[in-house]
Amino acid sequence: MKKSKSARWVFACALVFGGVASASAASLPRSELIDRLRIRADVVVLGENGKPTSAPVEESRLLSGFSAEGKLKKDWSSESPNFGAIRLRHEWTIGPTGTIHVRFEEFSESEVDSRTGETKAFRNPIANEEKDLVDLGTIFYPVKASSGKRVAVRFTPELAPEPKLEDFSKRKISGRGVAIYDTEGALWASEIEMGAEYSAITTYRGTLLLSYAPFKGAEAAGVASGKRITIRMKDYPRVTFQSETDFVPEGTHARVFVKYIKERRTAALNSVKQLESSSEPRILASLKQD
Repeated sequence: MKKSKSARWVFACALVFGGVASASAASLPRSELIDRLRIRADVVVLGENGKPTSAPVEESRLLSGFSAEGKLKKDWSSESPNFGAIRLRHEWTIGPTGTIHVRFEEFSESEVDSRTGETKAFRNPIANEEKDLVDLGTIFYPVKASSGKRVAVRFTPELAPEPKLEDFSKRKISGRGVAIYDTEGALWASEIEMGAEYSAITTYRGTLLLSYAPFKGAEAAGVASGKRITIRMKDYPRVTFQSETDFVPEGTHARVFVKYIKERRTAALNSVKQLESSSEPRILASLKQD
């Protein structure tokens, strides 16, 4: 049976863009996907035969910055004699189990800011599509409003490399005006002062004991970077310590060892207790006695 022109176009795109990234989203915690996932977007012009022209990549962008809720929304607005106008909105969502979904919406018109020359709004939607990203595989969106040419935007997921972690095991965890919150939107504590080798903070959400040095019962679950410590625990959403001062020098990353005691908590929402020590045996004994 003879294939239609549109069917040949889709089949050709599937051959060109059907590559699969080597990493698997299922093998990574959702919080790590949120931190590390980037999307490389390339504009590709195909000839009448469905194959790339001599310069297939007309424009390339690297998209990043997922929110703590796992959302990323971008508007693509560009115009070229080679591929015409592209006005494409794409919204990415990393689901609770690590699934990745994208929604495309294409427009035929845009409103430009007269002062800056930048696009400030899209108008007249002409198409929309939704796709699920499988095993971090490449997907594409065939542009509907191209000027007589076959144009697609290829979206290739990438994982940012993990940072090199420095050894801060001999140093104190020091921070001022520290706020503690999690990805469920709960504020654990605020205005905390930290300045010891071992720091335990008890709130209505439980107790967290932190140190740059490994200690009994701890997991290597945290990373300090600048003014922030990010903790990813197996049985709890991501927890963040945000300080007004640097935990570690800007551009430096350090491993933080963490013990979470869920049942050890305060009775009231705004009640916070803090224990600090330079001695591992002393802090662990104090937590048992307190």
